[in-house]
Amino acid sequence: MTVLGDSAYGTGDPRERLRAAGHTLVIKTPPLREVVPGGFTIVDFRIDPAAGTATCPAGRSANLG
Repeated sequence: MTVLGDSAYGTGDPRERLRAAGHTLVIKTPPLREVVPGGFTIVDFRIDPAAGTATCPAGRSANLG
């Protein structure tokens, strides 16, 4: 059985129980869109958790935390 669901409201426990029962979980995410026409989306930024930095499309980096 394939289960379609909205992962924004789910938690790991119910998803793990469905997987353990042999179900295939498929989460369809909406396409990314710019909030401002001609603007950026999250994929335009580079996040480096190991270094603790985020880099914008212009190449400027900031420390996270």
